[in-house]
Amino acid sequence: MLDILMLCDSSGARRGLYDDLLTVLRRHSKNGFSIKQAKGREVFLCEMKKKIDFPQPKKTKVHGRDVVHFSFLDMLVDLLR
Repeated sequence: MLDILMLCDSSGARRGLYDDLLTVLRRHSKNGFSIKQAKGREVFLCEMKKKIDFPQPKKTKVHGRDVVHFSFLDMLVDLLR
């Protein structure tokens, strides 16, 4: 709980956001939601990648730095779909 409070405070969020987050978590926990059993970000993204085909980012080294970019053709095909 302290971690969430410190995160809200350091990000410059409004003062009531912490209380709002706790209210939402308590309301959902009454309906059977458990934050400990919730899917993690990586699992969620892997499942979404299986369901939705979208352009994948590529990494290229430029002057020793990683540059993330997308294939123009893949992006264009995605937009036209």
